Amino acid sequence: MCLIGAITTGWAIQSDVVDLSYELNNETVSWPTHTPFTLIVRHKGLYHAGLKEDDDNFWFEINDFTTSEHTGTHMDAPGHFGRDRWSVNEIPANHFIGPVSLVDLRAKVKDNVDYEITAKDLQQWEFEQGTRLRPLVILWTGWASHWPNKERYLGTSTNDTSLCHFPGLHPDAAQWLVDNRRIHGVGIDTVSIDYGQSRRFMSHRILAEKNIFMLENLNTNALNATAFLDPLLVVSPLKITTGSGSPVRPLLFNTSSVSSNDANSPSLQPKHFYFIAISWMVVVIVFSALTDC
Repeated sequence: MCLIGAITTGWAIQSDVVDLSYELNNETVSWPTHTPFTLIVRHKGLYHAGLKEDDDNFWFEINDFTTSEHTGTHMDAPGHFGRDRWSVNEIPANHFIGPVSLVDLRAKVKDNVDYEITAKDLQQWEFEQGTRLRPLVILWTGWASHWPNKERYLGTSTNDTSLCHFPGLHPDAAQWLVDNRRIHGVGIDTVSIDYGQSRRFMSHRILAEKNIFMLENLNTNALNATAFLDPLLVVSPLKITTGSGSPVRPLLFNTSSVSSNDANSPSLQPKHFYFIAISWMVVVIVFSALTDC
C-alpha cells in the first residue's frame, strides 16, 4: 500500500495557517539605515532568446537580490546584539517550532505611539488567560495595520532614526522574561523589539545575552480572522554562517482546528500535530524510493 495513503487515510488535517510575513519587494519597509530589498532580473523568458519555443527551448527565470539581513519580516539572531552569542546557523533547530503565546496588546498601545510593554502587561495577560507564557511569544500591538506606509509605521519617512516612533518592549519586561520564563524567541509586529525612541536597545541586549532570538516586522493583520486556542509557530531562517539575522516566513498554525474526518475518531491534540509533521517529513525522504504509489 502506498505509504502516503497509509498515513493520511482516516485523518484530514483542517488547520488554519496564518502567514506572518510580508512580501519582499521595492515597498518593503526596512530600518532607515539598512540596505533595502532589491530584485535584479537576470533572465526572464525563453532559455534561448529569439528562437522558437519547443522542448529544448523552454521558459526560464532567474534573479539576484540584495538586502540587509534585517529587512522585512526577519529574525534577529542573539549575535546581533550579544557578544559571542548564537549566530543564525547556531540556533538549535528545535527552538524554531513550538507553542506560542499571542499577547494582544492593541488596547494598550492604541493611544501611545511610544508605548513600552511592561512586565505588568505580560503578567496581566497570563492572569487573564490562566496560563504562563510559552517558549515562543508574539507581542501583538496592531502596528502592522500601518504597513507599508513608512511614515506611519516608522514615525518618519526619512532616514533619521531619531524621528522614529513606534511601540516596543520595555527593558524591565525583557529582564522579567529572562528571569522568570523559559523563552526561546520573542516576536513583535513593529520594526524593532525596542521602541522607536530607544538609543541603547536594552531589550535587544537583554534577550540576546540569554540567546533568545527576536522576530520583527511580523504581519499580524490576519490574526483578527481566527480564534487561536492552541497556536503553534514554525520559523525557518536562512542558515547563514555567522549571520546576525535572516529574512523569515513565520507560519502560525491553529492546532485547535485540526480534526479527524471520522466522526467516531478522537480529535487531534497538539501532540498529534507534531507526530503528523514528523510523519510527513519521513514521507518526503522516502517518497522517491516508492514505486507502487
